[in-house]
Amino acid sequence: MKKAAGLLFIVLAGARLGIAAELPNFYIHTGISRPVTPAEFKDNYRTGVNVGVAVGKQLMNFLEGDFYLVYHGTTFDPNNYRSTFDPDTRDLYSIEGGSTHTLGAMIRARWIMPSPEESRVQSYVYLGGGLVHHSTGDVDVLGPAVDGSQDFSEPGGSDTVPGLCGGIGFEYHVESTVLFLELGVFSAFTEGDATMLLPLKFGIAIK
Repeated sequence: MKKAAGLLFIVLAGARLGIAAELPNFYIHTGISRPVTPAEFKDNYRTGVNVGVAVGKQLMNFLEGDFYLVYHGTTFDPNNYRSTFDPDTRDLYSIEGGSTHTLGAMIRARWIMPSPEESRVQSYVYLGGGLVHHSTGDVDVLGPAVDGSQDFSEPGGSDTVPGLCGGIGFEYHVESTVLFLELGVFSAFTEGDATMLLPLKFGIAIK
């Protein structure tokens, strides 16, 4: 209940941030996300995709605040998982499932680096925090035994936890439209080791 209330607070605060700006900045992006930690996440999951939107308000010449919603999805790598089995029989196993879904709602601050007034390129760093919902699907393994004695399943799970994001970005301005590229870190403080991804994002901003 406390986690749901916290998520609602972040959504309402982000909505207020967007409404408060007479002409809010709007961002939309897609890209790729590479699993980093924990080790089983890094080893058994492929590089996935991300999509996100943000609504921001210019607070000062060098500072902007925004409300950010992002989704990261990765798929399970059965070949790498299978490599831990007995070499003589591992090719006989069928493995399915295990995809992950990560949704984050965050408040971010962007510090804009000084640049020549006539320059079309602008760099910045960003840092944010909020709540993350992370879920992992079951991994179902069918073994070669006809009687099913070698079949097993590793259950997935889901949780809503605090999270952080941060990174660097570059904007290229074309009149009222801005193209941007970001490289960062996205982390959810899941039980045990934090679940961390390295996202690379390409997007469009309207300012």
